[in-house]
Amino acid sequence: MHNLLIAAQRLDLPVRVPAAVLAETYRGTGADALVIATAIRLGGGIVATGDPDDLRSLARDQRNVKVEGVN
Repeated sequence: MHNLLIAAQRLDLPVRVPAAVLAETYRGTGADALVIATAIRLGGGIVATGDPDDLRSLARDQRNVKVEGVN
């Protein structure tokens, strides 16, 4: 994740995280559909996740949304 954030900074790309995802991360729960919905609403992007298979399934019909797995 750190490397993705550094790359985004170098390329001057915005990084967006829905507030609900921050809250759920803090509590230890997931927000898979919300992350994909946000990426779609914002016109696409790269979604970094520890659960890439599940998110790829949700984004399978979205050409402008790419899901990257992180450890």
